[in-house]
Amino acid sequence: MTSLSAETSLSAQAIFYLLRLSCGDADVFWKYRNRLLAQPSAAGNRGNVRVDLGLIRDHITHSAGSNDVCFELGRLYMGIGDYQTALELFEESNDMVSQHHVTWFNMGVCAYFLEDLDSAKRYFSKSLQLKSTFEESKRWLQLLTEGNLEALRVLAESMQRSLKKLCKKVCYVSILKGISGCCAVTTIF
Repeated sequence: MTSLSAETSLSAQAIFYLLRLSCGDADVFWKYRNRLLAQPSAAGNRGNVRVDLGLIRDHITHSAGSNDVCFELGRLYMGIGDYQTALELFEESNDMVSQHHVTWFNMGVCAYFLEDLDSAKRYFSKSLQLKSTFEESKRWLQLLTEGNLEALRVLAESMQRSLKKLCKKVCYVSILKGISGCCAVTTIF
């Protein structure tokens, strides 16, 4: 049996090997996601990020459980500017795990970037139904309702910068390289 201290001292490379051996198991990804975030230098060549993220999605979003892997992947897709896929993942998160105010907020941001302002308003409103004190949703909804597009543009640019910083920290390309070479056929139940 491996001790907790041995598990937390795994290098990013060792974690990637575990992911390969597990064929992208959601529990393995979830357990070590923070460790990978802490080691941004372990990320290799970025390659075709959308294809790579799609491989992870195929392997781990079908695992039902308490860990919200769809939400985490949605954040990554937001970071690379693929708002449609991010929106789909946030919807899966709501369906598979639970309704959460931050998930609805992220859906509103995605809808904004997809230029679907009516949906963005609905998503921000739903976020506020779940947590009426959530300031981010309040701010975005107010600006949308007022039609203050310039302030929204500034807010959106700030969010994009934050999302890009998040993606720079994530080692998803290396994770995916390990997953893409693992199982030729995977059965999802």
